[in-house]
Amino acid sequence: MAKAKMKIDMKQINKFRFWIGLGVLAVLLLVLSYFQLTAIGGEKEKKAYAEKLKSVKGLNDFKNGNFLPPWSAREEKLKTQRDEIWNKAWIPQKDIQTWFKRDDIWEKKYDAKSGKLVWSKFDPNIPEKLSMNANNEGNWRYPSEPIDGTTLDIYKDTLYLTQFHNFEKELVDARFPVEFNNGFDSLMAPITWKRGSTPTAEEVWLAQESFWVKRELIRDILRAIQSIGLMTLDTIAKDEVNPPEVRYRKRFYNSIWEVDLMFESVEREKFISPRSKIMNVHQDRRIMTLDNPVAGSTTEFVLRQGTTVVPLKVQGEPLGFGQIREFLKDKLVLPFSFDITKDFTLEQVFTSKNTPIKMIYALEIARTSHRMANLKLVTRSPNVLKKDTGGAEEPAEGDGAPGGGPGMPPGGMPPGGPGMPMMGRGGEGGGMMGRGIGAASAVKDPTLINGIDRAIYIHTTDQCRHLPFAMSLILDQTAMNEVLASLANSKLRIQITQFHYQHLNGYKSSNLIAGATGVADTNPEGSGGPGNTGFRPPVAGPGGPGGFRPPPGSGGGFESGGMRPPGPGGMGAFRPGGPGSGAVTDGSGDINIVELNLYGIASLFEKPGAPPMAPAEGASK
Repeated sequence: MAKAKMKIDMKQINKFRFWIGLGVLAVLLLVLSYFQLTAIGGEKEKKAYAEKLKSVKGLNDFKNGNFLPPWSAREEKLKTQRDEIWNKAWIPQKDIQTWFKRDDIWEKKYDAKSGKLVWSKFDPNIPEKLSMNANNEGNWRYPSEPIDGTTLDIYKDTLYLTQFHNFEKELVDARFPVEFNNGFDSLMAPITWKRGSTPTAEEVWLAQESFWVKRELIRDILRAIQSIGLMTLDTIAKDEVNPPEVRYRKRFYNSIWEVDLMFESVEREKFISPRSKIMNVHQDRRIMTLDNPVAGSTTEFVLRQGTTVVPLKVQGEPLGFGQIREFLKDKLVLPFSFDITKDFTLEQVFTSKNTPIKMIYALEIARTSHRMANLKLVTRSPNVLKKDTGGAEEPAEGDGAPGGGPGMPPGGMPPGGPGMPMMGRGGEGGGMMGRGIGAASAVKDPTLINGIDRAIYIHTTDQCRHLPFAMSLILDQTAMNEVLASLANSKLRIQITQFHYQHLNGYKSSNLIAGATGVADTNPEGSGGPGNTGFRPPVAGPGGPGGFRPPPGSGGGFESGGMRPPGPGGMGAFRPGGPGSGAVTDGSGDINIVELNLYGIASLFEKPGAPPMAPAEGASK
């Protein structure tokens, strides 16, 4: 169907043309009004924008009273949070960074006739600045605090060495059984101060830090041994029948022994019954010696209850793995103060003959591993420790020793850098790397008077400094995990970066434990405490004051400024004919002895609240 066409009726349009025109006019007026109104509003906005733009032109600082308070509050909140974390990290280390107590100073001497070690109390003049206060904190709290030259001289001439004697006495009292390669003094390597000169405060803090770190690392080794010796209380099954005479029974075990203690009493007398038994449960399933008078070895335990200590020596023939037998020939009477009905602890006490950790062969700070060899060692934060240059200009960054190649630290790496092959001088040593610990680099940034290296850290801030170290141990392979765990739990917050171990055959004991006469003590006339003018600490090695240098022919040590191998065999090779050659073997040739070379980074925290560093003389304020 076709669409109908729309028709326009012109008559109607003409009839109503007035109204149609009026409607069209109204629409046009509305449109014109809209455009007029929008034009007026745009002009106002444009004018307002131009006025605002003119008012801010030329301004550089947009901060105002409303801007700063929120940022200031945020800054204070972050500082408070930082200080809380800093203080929590510092608290465990305040017992590490110690100074001097009058009641704790011992003097170490050797009797000229008998050659025996004699310990005696020493009462030196301790300046107030170097003493410990009632809160067990050092009065010289911060390196930025000034100190007079007289106090520094007293420290150098008297107090410095007393720390080494006190620590050695601490190890003797704790029955620390581990040997020190070439003796305690040689391994700890105290600094030989320049005669006739007063050390700077910076040198004193660096010397103290070296001692503090080495002391704590050795304490960590002691804790590892104590952890191995600690016996765990075992549960006795209900169906186990006790002998009729036994009143109480307790069983303990560690990774070596299981000890079944049975207690009897007659009237008021209490004693450990001869029916008590011991079983070999060594994790390496080896035959264990109980009491060997020929080799001089004993197996000893200690019962502790409060202040009461009861030694317990185990007697009998060697025990195979899983074997069990009685170990007392007669009853062991207990002291009256020991209550067998109450809890007590049992721990194994090791000697130099049966200790699972045999020797600390090397212990060095500022020694990096392979993974850190490309990092430049830096100095302490200048905001914390003033760099004493004696008024001379400080060398520009990178000045000093020539720089190394790509990936090498400035100052260069000597032949056989950390963990790299190195040949001994003149063919000595006949091998490659010195026990896995590479050559010592020359002093890159020496101090003013005594030439102590300042550049010993991986990284430093105003709150913390990260100090690399290396340690070489000779130990039973079963003790490695205890050593690594003890270091990981150290107060130094240690991170182990690298370690290597290999089997070692033919180890012989030198008997150079704490308190024994070492290489540096063989001449009684030249030995003695800090009050003895004849006392001579070990000579500083080529790697700087305090560097370790065993005597010629010892079979190991530094050569041309670094550690050379003690004999053929490549990485970490050990020559039994070195330290202690000719010494009697400890009878433990069947023990799985290894040498463990490990590297780590110790985190040392500054004491919170240090005063601002005083400006250098002549510096513009």
